[in-house]
Amino acid sequence: MRICLLGEFDVDLDEAMRKTAYYLYKNLSRDHNVLKLNLRNIFSFSFWCSLRDFRPSLVHYVSGSSLKSFIILKFISKLFNAKSVISIMRPTFSKLSLQFIRFFKPDLVIVQSLENQKKFKRLGLNTLFFPLVGIETEKFCPAIKQKKAMLRSDFNLRNDAFIALHVGSIKEGRNLKWLIRLQEEFDDVQILIVGAVSQGIEEKILTELKNAGCIIWDSYFKNIEMIYALADCYVFPVLSKENLIGKSKADCIDMPLSVFEAMACNLPVVSTKFGGLPEIFEGGDGLIFVEDFNEFLEAVKYLKDSNKEIKTHKKVKMYSWSLVSRRIEDVYKKLQ
Repeated sequence: MRICLLGEFDVDLDEAMRKTAYYLYKNLSRDHNVLKLNLRNIFSFSFWCSLRDFRPSLVHYVSGSSLKSFIILKFISKLFNAKSVISIMRPTFSKLSLQFIRFFKPDLVIVQSLENQKKFKRLGLNTLFFPLVGIETEKFCPAIKQKKAMLRSDFNLRNDAFIALHVGSIKEGRNLKWLIRLQEEFDDVQILIVGAVSQGIEEKILTELKNAGCIIWDSYFKNIEMIYALADCYVFPVLSKENLIGKSKADCIDMPLSVFEAMACNLPVVSTKFGGLPEIFEGGDGLIFVEDFNEFLEAVKYLKDSNKEIKTHKKVKMYSWSLVSRRIEDVYKKLQ
């Protein structure tokens, strides 16, 4: 196959959609001719020359999240008579824009939650629920936790603190106030947040987090697995909420990659039932799903005081990038 991937390339891999584009290209290129194109260059002459010379048989818009994504994909696929695939990673559609999407139908819409599968099927689109996130298993693995004490010393963190880690953009819509309340509740718990700088930072919530005593690292970590290794648990407080025009306020993909990475490192995880997470994972073995803040608080307290064996890494074994790429390759083949 001649596969064209549209996404963000040659950038810091500090958020899930960038990682997805990078690892799909890396793995699919082993067996197929793959062209990667940066959407930020769409108005450049070289972008269209590359497409003309490559003549793709399939175009995959990796991180489609808007009406504009559908329009671009439709135009390119028609121009080159190619099959079209779009993956809805972080939906930002208003109720109005959803109604226009039906005029720009791709051959396949890949979604990350059953809720969005129903939404796009109602529009008459061919839709597939497919978790399009993966883990670099050599980097994210249980063995790395053996370096916890050394890493805490390197990063000047207390050895006696129970470190609850969160990785993601620092924005109000991610329900980070739960982390503020959690920090204020316990003297022996330290909230550590690694912000996705490329996604922007909202100063108001940043100030509130710092004032509560949360530690904020707002820079890019190439070896982010080291940060998971020094933590005691991973916390994911994000809730599914929409604004008045129907757009998601969460600023998060429906299949949060940070949760997968934390589990691959065998960290216990406390998470809301966000997006597609409860559809592919069952609670237990160190994964605790919560409905509200009280359950969130109690779950962290339980993990802090418990010595129960953690087996979260077993839950994500089938999500190595090599296996995910193989499965998406099978999806492509069925469209040919």
